[in-house]
Amino acid sequence: MTTTTTLTTGSAQLFEELAKDAGNWSGTPLIDFDGRPEKKGHLTDLKRKGLIETFDDDGCTFAQFTLRGIVLAVNNGHDFWVQDFQYGWHGMASEVVEQYRLFVAPPTDERGKEIAAAVQNANRKAGLRRNFYVTLRDANGETFDVNVVAYSPEDARTEAQNDFGNTEWVGTVWDSTPVKD
Repeated sequence: MTTTTTLTTGSAQLFEELAKDAGNWSGTPLIDFDGRPEKKGHLTDLKRKGLIETFDDDGCTFAQFTLRGIVLAVNNGHDFWVQDFQYGWHGMASEVVEQYRLFVAPPTDERGKEIAAAVQNANRKAGLRRNFYVTLRDANGETFDVNVVAYSPEDARTEAQNDFGNTEWVGTVWDSTPVKD
């Protein structure tokens, strides 16, 4: 099953504000509600769609971009320092996106294909799938993200391209939380 991510105008504007300001806050911008209560709803929308997480520090709320949010920010022309202590990745957002896209690219050597097949089969036997975010480019050159629950990055890519027809694969990132069948 695949779904595309769409944002309301207000949520898209808030995401853009945060991405523009991220460079001033080491990748974790301050969320300023400007006395506008509707911003809280847009913030909730961004969190539910897996683009950002929030944390409080000294009475202030800050945003931290998820991998999916970083990909969207980079696709929209933003680049800033990012760091995640849980998973250990860090660097400029564009570099992190490139590393993750290369990491989930299908292996080309025989040993890599064997390992990928073994992992895929083990996941199938255990009934463990993951949330993958596949970025595709349509015939007009527009990129969009698709959420797919699958056993492997290759399965996610194939399913997304089958669902959306004439598209080019740009990259894939995933949520590390397994989804049990």
